[in-house]
Amino acid sequence: MMLVRKSASSGYASASASSSLLGDGTGNKPTNLFSLFTNDPGVFTSIASFHTQTCCSSSTSNTSRIDKKRKRYAQTQFLKFVREQCKYGKLNNFDDALSIFNQLLRMGSRPSIVDFNQVLGKIVQMERHSAVICLYKQMGLRGIIPDVCTLNIVINCFCNLNVSDFGYSLLGKILKLGYEPSCRTFTTLINGFCIDGKIMKAVEFFNAMMEREYSVDVVTYGTIVNGLCRMGAANAAIGILRKMEGGGCKPDRVVYTTIIDYLCKDGLVIQGFSLLLEMIGKGISMDVVTYNSLIHGLCNSCQREEVLGFLKEVESREIVPDLRTVIMLTDILCKEENTNEPKRVIEVMIQRGVEPDIVTYSTLMDVYCMQDQMDEAREVYDLMVDRGCYPDACCYNILIKGYCRSGRMDEAMSLNEKMSSKRLVPDTVTYNTLIGGMFSIGRLKAVQELINEMQAHGKLPDMFTYSIVLDKLCKNLDVDEALKLFEAIESQRMDCDVVIFTSLIDGMCKAGKVKLAKEIFLKLSEKGLQPNVVTYTSMIDGLCNDGLLDEASELLKRMDESGCSPNGCTYNTIIRGFLKNKKISRAIELLHVMAKSGFTADSCTNSMLVDLLSTDRLHPSLEKHGNL
Repeated sequence: MMLVRKSASSGYASASASSSLLGDGTGNKPTNLFSLFTNDPGVFTSIASFHTQTCCSSSTSNTSRIDKKRKRYAQTQFLKFVREQCKYGKLNNFDDALSIFNQLLRMGSRPSIVDFNQVLGKIVQMERHSAVICLYKQMGLRGIIPDVCTLNIVINCFCNLNVSDFGYSLLGKILKLGYEPSCRTFTTLINGFCIDGKIMKAVEFFNAMMEREYSVDVVTYGTIVNGLCRMGAANAAIGILRKMEGGGCKPDRVVYTTIIDYLCKDGLVIQGFSLLLEMIGKGISMDVVTYNSLIHGLCNSCQREEVLGFLKEVESREIVPDLRTVIMLTDILCKEENTNEPKRVIEVMIQRGVEPDIVTYSTLMDVYCMQDQMDEAREVYDLMVDRGCYPDACCYNILIKGYCRSGRMDEAMSLNEKMSSKRLVPDTVTYNTLIGGMFSIGRLKAVQELINEMQAHGKLPDMFTYSIVLDKLCKNLDVDEALKLFEAIESQRMDCDVVIFTSLIDGMCKAGKVKLAKEIFLKLSEKGLQPNVVTYTSMIDGLCNDGLLDEASELLKRMDESGCSPNGCTYNTIIRGFLKNKKISRAIELLHVMAKSGFTADSCTNSMLVDLLSTDRLHPSLEKHGNL
């Protein structure tokens, strides 16, 4: 719901919006409220009677006949029900919460403001912040006076909607009603200012609170510290830490860890460890969050030995690593070819009584696969199975992809068969990975078998499947088959993307069918597709190889004008084209353009230049254009 600021009398939302949200107020709005009630027939009958009687029209004659004692009993039971629903977390449906709130409104003076606050709090947990603001306005129209807790709830809603200034205006209402703002009031507003990016306003507000000697707690301090760190003012955050030490509110682990985390992110790892020692010296132990912050800092600064040393120290403190720890350690240590430490982290988790879940195992396998450490990835898989954590399709896909990338296709196919034996159906991702792997090692018969198996299992090839097959056909210069596949895709009215067009253009150019490549290139604009830098470079390469240098130059110009800037590969491609065709003067002009664009000649281009220098064919051009 959009918040539109109206006049003071109409509030922040229109009356019609509030009406549609809350019902028509006559009791005609259907409700499933009573599905939540106890099965006690006596209680149900009393509450149902109360619901019927209070939701009917306000006929004086009907109301006068109601048994007041029975009505009071029903009201009491209803309020008891509401409090229990809120207390035990059973109220988690928005429509039920609205129904209860409407009934509280109709009960008149019986409910206390605490009952309203409990229901509003539950709606906040559902993240229906706009609805809470509308309900608060309804309370005002019924003459229900909010307390500090109510106003804190509404302030929080404004802050979560990124309109902290509206929340700040309610601070004036708190004071006007004669209430004392609570720590939560200040903390919520400071957090709201920080969420809105108004860090300086948050700091000014915090300082004003301190000058007026309002009572604040460690959460308030932690909120302003977090805000300062987020804007890169770690030193100012440390200043707040020193104020805490000098006052009556001592910093806790959260405050220290927040600052340590941001110091490490800024590369100030030494200062982070210094603060850690200070924290431990005050008897505040670190937890896995503190540990991860420091590990992250060490990993970013590539301090491998320090990472290992810190890991051993932390083990002695009995801190249990979590998934983030595993990911960070695996990433840096695998790069350093130290593959034992990440597995040791898993072992530490098990020793401490924390059983790694499927996400932890699969993440570790994925990082090993990305580093081409397939034996280590398989060991993690075996450990996972031994521990009774059975892999899902995602785990199998991770390993299959790793084996395919390493060219170990027999092991990939073996896993695919094992996957099927476990009644896990390979998905399109599995088949696409295997198809790509088989193409890479030239097993075209196996590719066809996989496509047949894929279709037999009801998995239709998707655009990614076609893209893989077409790309491999083009790389093998089997462009006639590639063109047939392309035409088949188009006949099925499937939308080919720029990747498929690029593969086909590149294949046609490499096969010497430049005229056909040009026709396909022109189709891009007809399909509303924008060529990317690879598409342009492939087409330019084909034109140069066919001796069509003027067309290549024109395409380079069009490429730049279209907003697709040439990269180093594009420049080197066209420069080599001019050098091959003995157009040395134009090649050197392009070398200067390339240098101004921040790119340099690659080894192949340099080799051609050296060859031309050795035969003295380059000297006149060098004299004309100056030194390169």
